[in-house]
Amino acid sequence: MTRAVYSMTEWDALEIGRGGVPVAVADALAATARRQARHLRLGPDDVLVRGHGALKSGQVCGIVSVPGTTVEILPKIALDATDGRSTLIRMLAVAEDVRLSGAELAETSNEQHDLLEVVLRLFARRVLAALKGGVPRAYVAHREDLALLRGALDVTRQLTRHAARPDRVACRFDELSPDIPLNMIIAAAIRTGCKNARTNVTQRLFDEALVHYEEVTVSRQPLALRAHLDRSTAHWREVLALARLLLRSSHQGTHAGAGRGFALLFPMHELFESFVARLARSVFGMQARVQDSRHWVTSCNRFRLIPDLVIELPEQTVILDTKWKTLDPAHHRLNIAPADAYQMLAYGHAYRRQGRDLRLVLAYPARPGEGGAKASWNVQGSEMPLDIVALEVADRASVISGLRNLHAIRESICSA
Repeated sequence: MTRAVYSMTEWDALEIGRGGVPVAVADALAATARRQARHLRLGPDDVLVRGHGALKSGQVCGIVSVPGTTVEILPKIALDATDGRSTLIRMLAVAEDVRLSGAELAETSNEQHDLLEVVLRLFARRVLAALKGGVPRAYVAHREDLALLRGALDVTRQLTRHAARPDRVACRFDELSPDIPLNMIIAAAIRTGCKNARTNVTQRLFDEALVHYEEVTVSRQPLALRAHLDRSTAHWREVLALARLLLRSSHQGTHAGAGRGFALLFPMHELFESFVARLARSVFGMQARVQDSRHWVTSCNRFRLIPDLVIELPEQTVILDTKWKTLDPAHHRLNIAPADAYQMLAYGHAYRRQGRDLRLVLAYPARPGEGGAKASWNVQGSEMPLDIVALEVADRASVISGLRNLHAIRESICSA
């Protein structure tokens, strides 16, 4: 079936009616977006708003799809739609701790594929690559009544249920089986992919993968399952992360009244925070504490303070908060919201310790070539710096370099 694909960015509008999205389709898209927003604990209008003559997007990126039509919402910071898909996929890969190969990175820039198709094809190929080592199996405990003893005799069951049936033997045994939580999760995600793949190539990849899971029980709540990985299944870790990503998105499509809509959505402030936190942990290890919640505004423990990152460097403590918005170099305060500055002031007051330097950092996203240190101000009445940095989210190496050089922000601005 032919599928219409519409691309838009955050805080954008898509025309409804003649030359745009048909009215009935717009209503279905808005309804699907509202359901998924509720699942993500967002406001009903945070994803797509059905306005007069237009569908309006919020600060959430991803895909909203109904039969025959897909709308992809891409980062506003991107240069174009292709760059937007690539940037979003790279950020997701970092946040979910999935390493992308050079070929996979090139695939994200394929202009012929929308965001949904890129994600589905990435997952399908990862599954098939992992299946080269075979479907994971583990010993599963069984209790069965057989004609001959297998394993150990279940004495209690034999005496209570089969006392008068010498032809039946109550057995307890372990059997090597593919019917384990890991496979149930992967199989559920494959079925989600089968339902939503748009191209014949992607559909064939999922069909090829699904054949391997015919012996696996269909789980109604795969996200509730706990998959345990060991040395023999460690290579499934990234596949499992992608599977959970797809299943989280299809949650609303598995409940009554959800219809046939599908949404794969990412609140960008949360994704940016996770993206920076994951890279900070890769640079600083245990020195970086994510969502640190040890301090309060008041001495009677009211109004907990939770900065995105607290980094304990040998020479100083860095408090870093992420903000998903674009800086404006022409603005006298770079378009930074006063509330964000006040929030950093509260962090600084709570985390200040005698004899230890403290640095406050606000981190914002940047386009390629526009990253780096943007400002370094002193908090009035103290020597505490408030630094402003822009991170090129499409370039992992650039972000890592920026994090490593947090202590030298002021020097880099002064020498510029």
